[in-house]
Amino acid sequence: MAPPGVQVNCVQNPGYKANGAKSYAKAIMRWHINRSDMTTFFIDGGKLMRRVGDALADEGDDQHSKSQSTSNSDSDSSDKRAMHAFSMSNPTRGALMIMNDRANNQSMHDAPKQRSKAGGTVMRDTAQVPAEDVQNDSEYVVPVTIGNPGVKLNLDFDTGSSDLWVWSSHTHKKAKNRTIYHPGASRTAKKAKDLSWKISYADGSEAHGIVYYDDIEVEGVKIKGQAVETATDLSGSFLNDTSSDGLLGLAFPKLNTVKPRQQRTPFEQMISQKLLDRPLFTVKLDKGDSAGFFTFGHVDGNVLRPGCDIWETYVIPDNGWWEFESRGIMIGKKEYPRPPGNTAIADTGTTLILLDDGAVHQIYSQIRGATLDHSEGGYVLPSDSHPPDIYFAAGDRYFGIPGTDLMFAPCGRKGYSFGAVQSRGGNKQDILGDVFLKRVYAVFDARDGKPRIGFGQRDFTQN
Repeated sequence: MAPPGVQVNCVQNPGYKANGAKSYAKAIMRWHINRSDMTTFFIDGGKLMRRVGDALADEGDDQHSKSQSTSNSDSDSSDKRAMHAFSMSNPTRGALMIMNDRANNQSMHDAPKQRSKAGGTVMRDTAQVPAEDVQNDSEYVVPVTIGNPGVKLNLDFDTGSSDLWVWSSHTHKKAKNRTIYHPGASRTAKKAKDLSWKISYADGSEAHGIVYYDDIEVEGVKIKGQAVETATDLSGSFLNDTSSDGLLGLAFPKLNTVKPRQQRTPFEQMISQKLLDRPLFTVKLDKGDSAGFFTFGHVDGNVLRPGCDIWETYVIPDNGWWEFESRGIMIGKKEYPRPPGNTAIADTGTTLILLDDGAVHQIYSQIRGATLDHSEGGYVLPSDSHPPDIYFAAGDRYFGIPGTDLMFAPCGRKGYSFGAVQSRGGNKQDILGDVFLKRVYAVFDARDGKPRIGFGQRDFTQN
């Protein structure tokens, strides 16, 4: 008989430090986002790029820029021209030089801007972003036991991907201060013939390796013969990630990277092996502590306040994500429609919230002092501002975040915070990451082959 369900607690990564620009860069890589008017980071020619010049918002900003330019010394202008020339001839090192200079020299925020004859914005400085400047920002990890005898690994539970991959004894780079999986030491491990996997990012980061079948255990629920993707090679941001020992994907198997035969996720295995009373899992993430958890097979009735229900809407699984229709946003008490057919993806593997340029402009245009600052990495807003609450449609209901959550983290610009909402560029879907998920109780329901996703609004006063 299947157990009624299991709860597995999240462990907050003690080394996590919120960094808005780096979290945005990671999201751009993860979702392969192309350039738009409001993207500081973007994918171009298969590479992660960033704008290191400023965007021209309006004629008033242009006049402000001219006055600032006049007041700057000739030597300062010469330094900027030299830095620009260096960044174009050596994109990787140049990007680092410009970013470091802007962090230490406030006047760099007022770099001159130009308008094209067609009225668009001309970006003068663009540079490639090196892997070392991208943050693998897993704030939460979850313990999972693999093999027999078992080894307990802290994994990033990711609703936006479908691989279970781990650091292992096959990994060529030595693992420092982390637990690794030794398939040779497990009595239940069997190497999969002719199977391999590979994940790569646009900054050149890469993880790939071989596949074993082994037993895994998630808080007492034992899964037999799970495909475990063991890393042989890691580079870039994968190699630099010290927050977890690997990743456990919870999206649909369509996204699994194992070739030539895709493999089931642990959640799909739980369902097929009849280990759950109900084919669903839930996510509760908390702000500022480690009280968050995932449940498998049941919904925790104690998360939401009395009288608050969970509203479900149908998932569009065609692309492999937990994707659903999102027809509008509310800023304060005013509703704004979204583009026809607009959808959103609930993703624990993304930190921020990414929306289309029109919605991003609507939000920040209502916050005095908010501005698109490419030198800081995206939209920033005054830290003493009072932003309106923001709500996002999930089917026929709205679920939101308090306005204060828009101030994601301090940035280099004195008195400003990096915005939690940024542009999705040329992407067709909104990405509702952890900033959103911390304010709801989310249910991922795979019943009857017609998946649904549900949210219950949590209290804004709770952290």
